[in-house]
Formats: sequence, C-alpha cells, structure tokens
Amino acid sequence: MIFDTRITYNGSKIRIRGATFRRFQNVRILQAGIEAIKFRLQKGFDSNDAKAKPLKKGYAIRKSKLTHRRAIRDMDLTGQTLGELKPRYSDDTTAIGDTSTRRGRLIARTNRDMLIFSDSDQAFMQRTATKIFKEEIAPGSFASVRPSAGRFVARKFQSQIAA
Repeated sequence: MIFDTRITYNGSKIRIRGATFRRFQNVRILQAGIEAIKFRLQKGFDSNDAKAKPLKKGYAIRKSKLTHRRAIRDMDLTGQTLGELKPRYSDDTTAIGDTSTRRGRLIARTNRDMLIFSDSDQAFMQRTATKIFKEEIAPGSFASVRPSAGRFVARKFQSQIAA
C-alpha cells in the first residue's frame, strides 16, 4: 500500500509517497522546506531557482539606504515577512505553514510567486523525509536538517520527542 504525505505552503504541494509520518515528523519536514525557502530568498533567487527580477529604481535606492546592503529582491527590508513563516498545522497526513499576522498573510499572497517551493526546495524536503524515515527505522539520534552556507548540513542531536 502506498501512503501519501502532503506538505503544503501557500498552495504549493509536495507529496512524499511510501511512508506515513507522525505529526512532529511532518512539522520537521515542513520546517526544512521553509528554511530552504528563506535561504533561497536571502540569496536573491525566485521560485524557478533563477535570479529574481530586479527592484524598481526608487525602491532599490531606498532599500540600500535603509539596510546598508545590496538592493536585491530578497523580501528582507524589515525581516518581518520571513520571520513569520512558520508551520501552523500538522497531522499524520498534512502539514500546513503560514504567516502569523494578517499583514504577513497579505504580503505572502502578494508575493506568492516567490514564496512557493522551488524544485531545489522540494528535493531538499524529499531528502529530509528520507533521512527521517531511515532514522525512524534505525533507532538513535534524530537529524535536524537545515540549509547553511550554500550547502545542506545535517546536525544530529539527542532528544526525546513525545508523539
């Protein structure tokens, strides 16, 4: 029997077939996907894994003056939008992420084309799900995976997770 696990964020869906995960595992996979989205946006890439379109001239000047950084489309003028992206709901078959405030949801819907899972984000989530599934079979430490410094790094830590 093939089971489906759907992980959604702003309408973008990824299905992980072949295993059912518990609620906390779905949240871990979704957290990995959200971290991959944040990492991709900080580097200035869009949901097609290509360079994001340039900012308008006036906004680029304003952004570079306010942040004292390069003016790229990274959704990080104040940091609120990316800081609000979190998992909101999870059960054994679904995990849903969203922003916490009304303003954040409006901005996320406006920039939906930037905030959906790209192919690299989905591949990263698939690798994370595979690692979680393998570690569930072999008892031991649970891996927390996150993107870092241009490559994905796995950190292992010991903890008891109540299901």
